[in-house]
Amino acid sequence: MDKTKDRKLLPDILRGFAIALVVLGHCIQEGSGIEFKSNTMYFSDQWYQFIYSFHMPLFMLISGYFAWDSMEREKEKQGQWKLLGKRSVALLVPIFGWTCFDYICCYLEHGRTHPFFWSMSLFIKNFILSFFTNAWFLWAVFWCFLIVFFMHYYFKDSVLLYAVGFLSLFIIPDGLGLGAYKYMMPYFITAFYFRGWQKRLDEGKVKYNAWIERINYISDWIWIIGLGIIFAFLFIFFEENSFIYLSGYKLIGKNVLLQLGIDCYRMLIGFAGSGFFILLWRKVKILARDYTFPVLSALGKNSLGIYMISGYLILQAGDMFGVYFRQNHFLNTLEAVLVLFLSLCITVLLKRIPVIRWLVGR
Repeated sequence: MDKTKDRKLLPDILRGFAIALVVLGHCIQEGSGIEFKSNTMYFSDQWYQFIYSFHMPLFMLISGYFAWDSMEREKEKQGQWKLLGKRSVALLVPIFGWTCFDYICCYLEHGRTHPFFWSMSLFIKNFILSFFTNAWFLWAVFWCFLIVFFMHYYFKDSVLLYAVGFLSLFIIPDGLGLGAYKYMMPYFITAFYFRGWQKRLDEGKVKYNAWIERINYISDWIWIIGLGIIFAFLFIFFEENSFIYLSGYKLIGKNVLLQLGIDCYRMLIGFAGSGFFILLWRKVKILARDYTFPVLSALGKNSLGIYMISGYLILQAGDMFGVYFRQNHFLNTLEAVLVLFLSLCITVLLKRIPVIRWLVGR
């Protein structure tokens, strides 16, 4: 196998694994019956809790890790700003496009009777609000990339500024999706600088010391088992308040010690779960030798499109069949497989149409 392709295979496998969990989680939420959804019973479902304890942090770690290489390739200011422009287009244009699609569908279904279209001012106000709250994970990646961009190029990766910024997260309000963005930020930044340290180590700019050498001698399986035990132990304490959507992030106006404990716990289990599955899939890939994991790889390469399209398919399926089904993980899994397949097919098809392929990632 070509070495360049081999290096790219693991992130595609991880993205494929993560997007499969995203779709399964959404299927549990939307495809388990009207009562299950309306009463938000999914927050107490253990499979749902398991998925949400680490799957988005895993995505964010991958994004941050590869952001370092993108930035390090650009040494001139013109190239750096061009990189920011490309990344902004790659993330924000799909959000804008799918927001437009939402409003077109809404108009076709309801016409001018819907409040969104009662006046131009209402339309503009609601459209802007929808744009800034749609596809929250893409916004999280955008804001994290923007922060790291300026910190890396203009503030010399100041630890002091990062520390002040991190502490400010506990004060900044959680509205308009900020709570979720703050939750994602430590993963992106950690992976970004881990990759930088790794590159400097490989280039000899950071000397090996006895501590690093001891780590390298430890078997991969020990790390995998150790992180697995930590993740399993932490998961015992996962409850409804552990969801960022329910408990938020900021400390102001809350029981400070309780909220701080929730924030720290949520961060730790995200790191432990993501680290466990990253190392596990890395080991599986090594043991599999030349096997390319075609299904997970295809899902990973098209994860942005699947992320956007699957939501529409799941909502339609939930509206059509939700009244007949009750919570059943086997049926949820079957639905997830079908949605993944259809989303992948639609994504691949849209990528072949030059005018709209930016909707699903190029």
